[in-house]
Amino acid sequence: MANFLVLSEREADSVPTTVKNLRVQRFQLANSSVNASSSLRTLVLADHSGLPEAHFELNGYGELQKLRIGSYCYRNETCSFSLSNCPKLKSISIGKESFRYYQCLELKNLASLKSMIISQSCFERTQVFSLIGLGKWLN
Repeated sequence: MANFLVLSEREADSVPTTVKNLRVQRFQLANSSVNASSSLRTLVLADHSGLPEAHFELNGYGELQKLRIGSYCYRNETCSFSLSNCPKLKSISIGKESFRYYQCLELKNLASLKSMIISQSCFERTQVFSLIGLGKWLN
């Protein structure tokens, strides 16, 4: 299965493992509850996705190449953003005012990362900004 559209949190729990491109439409996705897929290459979260108190964490998506997060997603003062162990991830795009008040941003073991676009007013109050193992991106 190449493409899959998630319209509710219930559907997020039943994403087939064969999905290559996943789009999460605008709804309140708590704590990145979309199940990891071994073949997922593209993950898109529409504008206004995410509960205000939710942490955002993606770890071990081995085939993920593109992450796009819309505007006004995941906004809280006590939460963290963590993206790690995605060796094929090439690009990250985050829309305006997403993760605006998050305290911590961690990017770790993203050896293929070539592009990261962070729009205005994202991570405005971040106190911890950690970049580890980003391969050639920082060279």
